[in-house]
Amino acid sequence: MSGVQDPLKEEFVSSSVRQGHLFYNPDDIKRMLGGIPSGQFDRVARGHGRKIGNSKYYTPDEVWDIREELRDPVKVVSDDSI
Repeated sequence: MSGVQDPLKEEFVSSSVRQGHLFYNPDDIKRMLGGIPSGQFDRVARGHGRKIGNSKYYTPDEVWDIREELRDPVKVVSDDSI
């Protein structure tokens, strides 16, 4: 989404920073996103985050991007069985 402003993303990021959440750990993100499976999270989170100590942490804008990548678009599938 280069060049496109997303007001919901901007609000999430600014709200997180105001609340003192500069980084989120994977467990927090999985909980926020409704308990997604680790394998699914790991696949989508690849390329995001930074290693701090022994764990990987994600900025609020990366959390939003991960959330967007996990959202499945509605797929219309024809039902030929009728």
